[in-house]
Amino acid sequence: MTLDKDKPFIPKRVQHYHDYLQQGLPGKVFVKYRRAYIRNIAYSLLYMEYISHTIINLPAHAVIESQLIKTFVITGSSSIESILWMLLKGNNLNKKSEWEELQKRETNKFADNGKDYKFEVTHYRKLDSSIDIEMKFIDMCKRAEKTRVLGVESEVYSKLNHLRKLRNRVHIHSVQHDRDNDFWTFSKSDMALMASTLTSVLRACIFSPYPNYENMFAWLIAIGNEEPHNLMQSTANASID
Repeated sequence: MTLDKDKPFIPKRVQHYHDYLQQGLPGKVFVKYRRAYIRNIAYSLLYMEYISHTIINLPAHAVIESQLIKTFVITGSSSIESILWMLLKGNNLNKKSEWEELQKRETNKFADNGKDYKFEVTHYRKLDSSIDIEMKFIDMCKRAEKTRVLGVESEVYSKLNHLRKLRNRVHIHSVQHDRDNDFWTFSKSDMALMASTLTSVLRACIFSPYPNYENMFAWLIAIGNEEPHNLMQSTANASID
């Protein structure tokens, strides 16, 4: 399946994305402000649809293209992260704690064998009931894989690990060498990988019977099925500094 490059961009309705998502995600009894969470995922899917149209149909400088791919990957990763969080929370599988941190205290420094040291003591108070603890994306992926909360094959989780590392590139100062920049990091294959991974998530059994799936996510399926060299042809031949 390929995208029709001559067809004008007519985005899907946000409500259509919302309706598809809400039939598979936990109800408001389990997730507070459920509508806002689902709405944000729907907005992200619409944005990704627009980015894919822009990349495929509008000639762009190579640097701009790489930045669009980066945005596509980061937005897709955030959408998957939100879906995982809602599923873990709704199934009572999210991280919890019975302790509340009150304060931290540091001791005076002391010397030992010519080196200075100090201790830090954290004070906690035991709660009457446990509270939710913020989870990192990597922790969500590990817990989702262990519990099979998506009901999909383990291959999806290995893909998520690679995409999670790319998602962390949102911190543009995290570089290790002079060639460690976005232009050399984000490739067309990463966009295809993001699309195929998100497709697998949206095709998980929790969303069955997949109402209007083929039509709604045709743009995403097409990208995920494309070979990198067919995905898009950059018309920019400018040198990159």
